[in-house]
Amino acid sequence: MNIDLNNTEKISNDEYGTVYFIPPNERLGYKCGFSLYIPKDCSLDTTLLVHACNTGKGAVTLNDALDDAKKMSAGDYHIELGKNLHIPVLTPIIPRVKGCYTHFYGSDIFNNTFSGLNNYSESSDEKNKIKEMCTNLHEQVANMIKSSKKILKILSINVEDKVIIEGFSAGSKFANGFTALHPELIKACICGGNSGIGILPTKTANYPLGFKNIDDNNMRLFFSIPQLYYIGENDINDPAKVSSISKNGLMHPFYNECYTDNEVTFIHSILGENNMERFNNLREIYNSYSNFTFKKIKGGHKVDMDLILEYINSHIKNSKTFDSEDTKIL
Repeated sequence: MNIDLNNTEKISNDEYGTVYFIPPNERLGYKCGFSLYIPKDCSLDTTLLVHACNTGKGAVTLNDALDDAKKMSAGDYHIELGKNLHIPVLTPIIPRVKGCYTHFYGSDIFNNTFSGLNNYSESSDEKNKIKEMCTNLHEQVANMIKSSKKILKILSINVEDKVIIEGFSAGSKFANGFTALHPELIKACICGGNSGIGILPTKTANYPLGFKNIDDNNMRLFFSIPQLYYIGENDINDPAKVSSISKNGLMHPFYNECYTDNEVTFIHSILGENNMERFNNLREIYNSYSNFTFKKIKGGHKVDMDLILEYINSHIKNSKTFDSEDTKIL
């Protein structure tokens, strides 16, 4: 598979284990690279955890964005998750520049329009490079998962076919979306700080809010997967914040990197005007399916390590597959 681990950049730590940095490989289907964390006492028969990239900021240049994503992939809370769970962790190294919220993976990036790059100050060549590198990110991550399994096999670590995907804030949007786009790959999905916005069982809205432009079978599979959603009781981080409303009632997003006018209007009309209202409504919709868990935690916009660890240990390792042939359509 043309990956020589001896020539791959890696960071080793006696306490935590090793992080391998796998470079982009167009032949294997990913133009972005990824990191693969192997804890020191990694289980030899286990599950792969996919951590959705989220640097939390947009960089000024592509090189800075890649540096930010690389540093995060080797030092965020997911390393502690892998260490405590004794499982390997894959993190895509996806660059995020100002105006182009790749980690959120909204319709602008999913549809390969990259309109946020119009206001990007760097050269046209760099804009084109960003667009090319970040095209079809969900397919890239699916191919990263395939390569990770082969790498782990080389290291005598066997992982089951399906993976756990986890993300926080913008990363939770990527995790939620990836699970809808590739449900055949997912054993469980964990979304923290997602502001109460998730893809809905509706054929009237496109991804990232509905299944209109996604394969019909994906909706049934999506709702068969165990999923955890949590939010801080005082979380006011709102990607669907409205800046203004036109005379015909169309809402204009404050953060146009995240949602379009139509999408933010849909969110406010279907799910609610604020995080808590949306979280409660999303819970009511998703609770039609017995394998969804919703938790409110103390505090604001933050990761709950204990909750994630408890969920994986108590639910995922002994999870059952639910049949959702009777998925209800809004």
